[in-house]
Amino acid sequence: MSDFPPQRPKTIKTSELLHRGVDQQYENLRTLVQQLSTSREEERTQPLLTFLQQCKQQCTQLLSLTFWSHRHANVLKRSSQILQHAESYRNQTNETNDRLFFMHANLDRAKERMYDLSTAIDVLYKGSYLRLPSVIERAMYPREFPPHNLTKTADTLNNLIRYRLIQSNIPKQFTSISLDHGFVYFTCSGQFEIVFTLQGLQPDAVWHVVRVHTILTDVNALQQYQTHSSAFRIFQNSAPNPTQYAHIRNLLQTALNHAEEPFLEAFKLMKEFCASLALHILRSQAQLLLDGPWKHRLSTVYHRQGNMLDFMYWPHRCSASSQSQEVLERRKKASIPPFSTSGMSVRFSIGVGKQLVAVQLHPQLSVSISNRTEKILEMPTNMLEISAERLLLAAMKAHAKAFLEGFQRLLFRNMTKERGHCRLLSGQCVWIQREEGRLQIRNANVEGLCHCIELTFDIRQGKCIVSAPSTSMRSVLYQYTKSLEDALNTQCKLQMTEEPHRPADTHKSDQSKPFTLFLDHENALKTLQSLLCKALNELTLEECINGISSLKRLEVYRNIQIEWQRYKEVCMNDMEAITISENALFVQLLSLKHSNYYLIIEIDPIDRMDVSVPLDDDIDHYIHSPQFSLIQLNSELAGQQSAQFFHRFPPIRKQIIATTLRESFESANRSAKASLAANLNTFPCKKKCPFKAVQREENANIDLTRVLIHMIHQCHDRIQLHQCMSFARRRKARIRFTGSALSMGKSLGHQVVTFAFPEEKMLAMEIDLLSACLMSDSMELHARLRGVSMQPSASSLSLCIEKLRYVKENGDVVFRYKSNDSNSENPLENCLMEVANLIKPMCVLRSSLKQALALAHEDCHFFMEHADPFEIVLASKEKVNGACYRLKIQCKPKSGFVLAFTPITHPLLPFIQSAFNVHQDAVQLLEALERTAIPLGLLWELIQSPAALYYSSVSELKKAKGMVNRLEPRRLLFIPRSQTHVRLVYDHRSLLDIRFLKKRAVHVTMWRKDEFALAVIARNETIQNLEQFSAQLPEILSELAT
Repeated sequence: MSDFPPQRPKTIKTSELLHRGVDQQYENLRTLVQQLSTSREEERTQPLLTFLQQCKQQCTQLLSLTFWSHRHANVLKRSSQILQHAESYRNQTNETNDRLFFMHANLDRAKERMYDLSTAIDVLYKGSYLRLPSVIERAMYPREFPPHNLTKTADTLNNLIRYRLIQSNIPKQFTSISLDHGFVYFTCSGQFEIVFTLQGLQPDAVWHVVRVHTILTDVNALQQYQTHSSAFRIFQNSAPNPTQYAHIRNLLQTALNHAEEPFLEAFKLMKEFCASLALHILRSQAQLLLDGPWKHRLSTVYHRQGNMLDFMYWPHRCSASSQSQEVLERRKKASIPPFSTSGMSVRFSIGVGKQLVAVQLHPQLSVSISNRTEKILEMPTNMLEISAERLLLAAMKAHAKAFLEGFQRLLFRNMTKERGHCRLLSGQCVWIQREEGRLQIRNANVEGLCHCIELTFDIRQGKCIVSAPSTSMRSVLYQYTKSLEDALNTQCKLQMTEEPHRPADTHKSDQSKPFTLFLDHENALKTLQSLLCKALNELTLEECINGISSLKRLEVYRNIQIEWQRYKEVCMNDMEAITISENALFVQLLSLKHSNYYLIIEIDPIDRMDVSVPLDDDIDHYIHSPQFSLIQLNSELAGQQSAQFFHRFPPIRKQIIATTLRESFESANRSAKASLAANLNTFPCKKKCPFKAVQREENANIDLTRVLIHMIHQCHDRIQLHQCMSFARRRKARIRFTGSALSMGKSLGHQVVTFAFPEEKMLAMEIDLLSACLMSDSMELHARLRGVSMQPSASSLSLCIEKLRYVKENGDVVFRYKSNDSNSENPLENCLMEVANLIKPMCVLRSSLKQALALAHEDCHFFMEHADPFEIVLASKEKVNGACYRLKIQCKPKSGFVLAFTPITHPLLPFIQSAFNVHQDAVQLLEALERTAIPLGLLWELIQSPAALYYSSVSELKKAKGMVNRLEPRRLLFIPRSQTHVRLVYDHRSLLDIRFLKKRAVHVTMWRKDEFALAVIARNETIQNLEQFSAQLPEILSELAT
């Protein structure tokens, strides 16, 4: 085969081709320069131009080749493969030609006859054939066996086999041994079966192997384990053929002939044979995985030296370590092949003892993890249950648990417990809980958190996954978790070594090294913990936002620009201690006209807790985080808001939250008992009250929502207290607090604040006493006016409490302002404004109405039914058509006096109200009411009543003549003209003007259109009293409808 052409390089890199082209052009240029150094300048032009053209042409060719190779990479690859196959075909053709040539030379020697010279010499020289077989004498007439009893022979052989089995050492791995007709069956369940017998009836007869077969050729077993087609095909292809069975039977027979313990040797040999079959099955199944779902994720290596199979995965998680010279020499001399450093691996080898196949992980796991993963990594004893994918996933799960433990040990200062508290380098306390396949981390500084950050391991991708509760991909929490995930996957590596270890030493504590990770650079730990702190803080803020969002009328802001210049001028000493975190939450509690109140929630305050404090539950009686503050911002400036008030709350005592929860359940329990006592027909309930169990739980888990609600109540109390202080400072009043003290740490609800004004101020405001009752959701102000006797509200006490304005029994005026009312900048200032602008005019009106009613006591139809500073009610003395008319007078801040007439609609009331707000004369109000109320009531009731009520009063003569028409109210239109004038329009053809005069007289004018569409006066008269008006009103309405 020396005529083969020399092999040329099949491919060349583009970069190498470019380097070669540049080097060649450089050499050509240097040669040209040396040649032209002795020539004249005119002679140099043409050679240089030729060189440049050649260089340009070559560069153009290289550029075209580069573009073509990138665009047609697949075509180039296929062309190289075709060329390789063609070269291989040519070489094989030449080799076949050479072999045929040499074979033809040997054909002549093969044609020569082979003569039996020794036999010919014996026959010709001695006349005999000594080498003739003696059996030829009985070939025509075979010898007959003597008669014998097969049953007796079988029993004798069975007894002898029993005797020999009792004397022999039989391995315990054989699951069943049976004896039948002189054959003994040794079965190892799920693996193989061997049939023995004795070669004679002698006591020392040798054991003879009759038959050997494995479970792979058992038809019943294959039908029992129904698997998919690919796995079944692998089992069929891996099953031994008859030739292999004959070979293994000969090996067994040879081993039995020379072994002192034949059954033990037979078991070892067959176990090794079945283990080799199991490794072959695993290798075939791994090839299917490589071609299918685990492509480019898994690699396999088979070591013939020790009959071992390695599965390698996750190459990006490992980093190879440099080996010393001694380790390299020891590795060369070792009988066990080394592990690969390109990734993690699981090795399958022939098992020891009961194990069919030994499973060995690299790198080794710690003792705690190896004990827990021993069951899932156990190789099945039945070869039909072998699954390479299941074993691979089990190995990956074990390594994933080791990775999670390594992350925990790396991030949290070598902490190996499955759960407990730990501090980061920044001083933040976290709660760690490691379960099966996940690591949960929660911020332990904040009480009542429900969510946590989970670290899991994706075994298919070989990456760590950091997950948080479902958030938007644009949220800050999602960005922090993804940054932490990328940092863990890129900066945390595993140091790998190639040093092998024996499977028997894998479970020894002195041989197993901890599964340790290392970082790429020194600042990686700070980076990881910083990202973890940010993610935990952001998760806490998200949970706070979710808790606040469940409440009504609260808005949350992440960032607010605050101007501190005005606050610095007022509070110079306290300004140095005020710092607000960048990640603080601003909860808008109250939005007023000129200012807003915000609750500030800080998760990572500037002045952190001392790191040296031990994590003891005995001293943890306070909630230090989140840290809460209250701020008032002035919204007058454009763009920025200036701070007017700032207060930082101290740490909350946990017992207060539990006490508040218990008191709420106690109040609910009392209300439930009261409702049961009120209903006499209700049977007593035998079930236990659920509130009693809650009362006993003094140290219940603190919920974050409860803490937020408690702090919102605290802020409302502090806002009310600040409003009281501001009011006292502005009005120069002395303030006195009564009720629960602020230093006790309890709620400020129902705390009473009393204001004492200077004498001139009290005279100007006409207030004898002003006190404020601070409640959780409102502020109740009690004002006692000077020289004014107040009538208490007519409603019951429970209904008065529900009202916002009422009068108590002692004459105090009560104002109740809701905390979330945007119109009340300061309830105390609003109270003074209402006293001056609302209550005082109502008191003046009440006195003037009393005088006017006293003067016209007999001639007036109305009397004062009720009068308090908020409402005056005038009622009719006599009922008109069974109804009592009432006029309610109230005073509004922007509308002035507002009148309401019941139970009918008074069409002239807007004119009366407008005129009354101008003149504010009680006599004119009573005059207008006296003129219009009763007549309009008669008119309204007659129109709304059935027609028979006023048809009956019409004379029978008019009914007979057909002069009575039915009045349809829907065609009647009321047009108010003034305080005492109203116009009725019926079907756009009849008009009726009603003017209410003094002394209860009524002037009626009726207009009707004639056939020429001209207005004609049909009636024009004055009715002197209301009795005549009531009697003539049906006739007037009948004429209007004619």
